Amino acid sequence: EGGMIPVSSIPYFDLVNVMSYDAIGPSWGEPGGEHSSYAMAERDLDLWLARGVARERLILGVPFYGYGFGGAKANWSYRELAAAHGINATKADVIGDRCADCRYITHNSPATIEKKAQLAAEKAGGVMVWELSQDSPDHRLTKAIGRGLTRE
Repeated sequence: EGGMIPVSSIPYFDLVNVMSYDAIGPSWGEPGGEHSSYAMAERDLDLWLARGVARERLILGVPFYGYGFGGAKANWSYRELAAAHGINATKADVIGDRCADCRYITHNSPATIEKKAQLAAEKAGGVMVWELSQDSPDHRLTKAIGRGLTRE
């Protein structure tokens, strides 16, 4: 939430890269939640715009990874998710049933990444990725960013 950055220092930043992910993980947060929702991206961008960050200096960070809960493997790259569960399983932001006692994996689907990129095109200066090498071999998420940034 950026509480450690004094609002008075904002004019001195060339870029503010908003890491809008990791609201929840295998060992923190409310089970059943999404670690990087679209609503979180909206809220995070609105927070920094309200603090006075110029739109063109604000960059939205998106994850190319997911987290497993309820006994599922804890950490997944999107590449691993697509290989282990199939591309069709990654079309939604959750694999399995998301609940406190369920086994599931949360991540950002290509559709969510595209929607977040469109949001960044409308409200911010662009998108950054935590970490490009985690994309699928066919660059499914990177292509989704391209579509979102150029959508009118």
